[in-house]
Amino acid sequence: MLEDSLEGKLIEAKELNSQSAPDAVRKPFSLQFKLAPGLGLGQGPVLLRHEKLQEADAFLVPIGADEDGWYMEACFN
Repeated sequence: MLEDSLEGKLIEAKELNSQSAPDAVRKPFSLQFKLAPGLGLGQGPVLLRHEKLQEADAFLVPIGADEDGWYMEACFN
């Protein structure tokens, strides 16, 4: 896990088009985040924190960058 904190903005949450196990408690989904320009992050494990939700471990993968910042994605099966 990274020891430093970075602030990101959740920009998309979507259900994935894949078949889940018959006894699954939820369907697979992905979360996309935007980081500020210059805050690029390599892929790897992170701890997601939110002031109103519980913490969650995730594996973030960079999916692109533009003048507005870096875009990262985490998929949950």
